[in-house]
Amino acid sequence: MSPEELAVAKVVQAFTTQLPGLLAQARPVATALAAAEERYVFQYTSVPTLLAMLAPHRPYVVNSADGLRDSMGSVWATAAQYMNDTQEFMHGRDVFRAAVLRAQAKEPAPAAAALLAQAAAAASECDGADVFCACFSAESDHLGQWRGYGDGGRGCALGFEREALAQAINGLAVWVAYNSHVDIENVDLEGADTVADQLVGDLISALCLKRVHAEDPDAFDAAARAELARLLPTVFLCFKDLAFQDEKEFRVICSESVAFRRLTDHGTDATEGSFRWYRATGAGIIPFVMLDLGNNARGLLKTVRLGPAAESDLNQSALRSLLCDCGYAHVDVTTSSIPFIPR
Repeated sequence: MSPEELAVAKVVQAFTTQLPGLLAQARPVATALAAAEERYVFQYTSVPTLLAMLAPHRPYVVNSADGLRDSMGSVWATAAQYMNDTQEFMHGRDVFRAAVLRAQAKEPAPAAAALLAQAAAAASECDGADVFCACFSAESDHLGQWRGYGDGGRGCALGFEREALAQAINGLAVWVAYNSHVDIENVDLEGADTVADQLVGDLISALCLKRVHAEDPDAFDAAARAELARLLPTVFLCFKDLAFQDEKEFRVICSESVAFRRLTDHGTDATEGSFRWYRATGAGIIPFVMLDLGNNARGLLKTVRLGPAAESDLNQSALRSLLCDCGYAHVDVTTSSIPFIPR
């Protein structure tokens, strides 16, 4: 790694560490009660997926150095290109590109102008092919979540302790920032997007401070473009259209640039050393990765809520039995209060 590449990598690493705090500050939390309620985040999923995550047998159990381990030691993150809303990645990219255009319109100093040009180029080049996302909600019983992610109300919502999850997960844990739709061909250069503008400003300022000391500014700019092309797919998934703000989404994002440890621990039956797994859904074959939760994986899961179409006494009894048999006797089982019957 050249001195320029090393300098850029250090800036990106520091920026990534600060990103969750920046996004958290942007969230409108109205009362102390609301903040307290967000101690937990919920992942809506189907019952077959829950069984796959809990049941200790192949192909969801893999060999590792310390013996057999079931996949509940991980959270499943879906490839960005295969998420339910295929426009999410492009929305985040347009939000970032618009912030860059607004920064360029302010006639920045030459160093900042050069780096903004590299950021714009990197944003246009990256396609998100190798970024994965696990989605959670602060809402434990949300009709839209049941319909979209909880098997039409027949599934369940897994409740995790948010701060402990963020500390344990092998990826970047952030609250989603919601933005209005961006027409990238007609950006209001006099307007503002507080979160995106600050994000771009902080990143470019940090790079400028390192560029001043670079022996070869052109090499530094090239290194910045390459590193940003790896980072930005993760950044794009931190944003979502304002129409979805009632979901109160919390995400864990993992990519080549944001993978803190042991991404390849679980392996796969497909290719030796590959970290991708695949699952079948009604939409086809979906690539995903298992983000390691560390040694306290069972302690992170606190509650499982059955969906409005799966709340029978028999289902509750079977779920409690399953959790107990798999080492999750401490997990609370609840049911949806939404009067919804799928058609």
